[in-house]
Amino acid sequence: MALKGISFDVRKGEILGIAGVSGNGQKELEDVICGVRIPRNGKFFLEGKDITGKSPKEIIKMGVGRIPEDRMEDGLILDIPVLENLVIEYYDKVPYSKGALIDYSKIEEVAKKLVKEYNIKISSVYDITRTLSGGNLQKVILARVLSQQPKMIIASQPTRGLDIGATEYMHEKLLHAKTKGSAVMLISEDLNEIIHLSDRILVMYEGGIMGIIDRECEQVDIETIGLMMAGSLKREVKGGSN
Repeated sequence: MALKGISFDVRKGEILGIAGVSGNGQKELEDVICGVRIPRNGKFFLEGKDITGKSPKEIIKMGVGRIPEDRMEDGLILDIPVLENLVIEYYDKVPYSKGALIDYSKIEEVAKKLVKEYNIKISSVYDITRTLSGGNLQKVILARVLSQQPKMIIASQPTRGLDIGATEYMHEKLLHAKTKGSAVMLISEDLNEIIHLSDRILVMYEGGIMGIIDRECEQVDIETIGLMMAGSLKREVKGGSN
């Protein structure tokens, strides 16, 4: 069992940081919430609606945006143009599709707007995606997700492999999404990133929750978080759901 007795909530207008050493259930947690894996037990709710067992496409449609851990494997199709990756999760919706017909002129219009808004460095929206740098690949995913104003964002290792400038840009956009009301779940092995961005910090160890630190109620103690990540300290988790 990769996840054991997980129960917590992510609130509108907050960043919940998921801290833990790699391989302690973070990837599985991301996958089950996004519909990539089906849990054996338990349920997930989005604003009171049960989304357990829904397909990734259905979950996206219900308002969950995903910035996956592996941007090149799970976040993008590298051999298609940038404009297609920018709308690939909702190309079959109005205004991009009318019945069985795809409106490429509208897709191009929106893609150009997103490229400008998110400062994606390309020569054309028809550039093949694999030619982009890591930072620009992540911006494509970020633009695709945030342009839909999702109710919840799952950002897994969002700055892994990025330079300082791209990292700061990603942090800025996640904080902005939070202020606009999205519930953000940030999964990161970078403890400094977790501490810098999170309103609350949930610590995982061997698929379970070792505790949740609410930064409004207490100061962040790195030594305490370290002990929790190592499985040496467990605190009572109050409330939460699903």
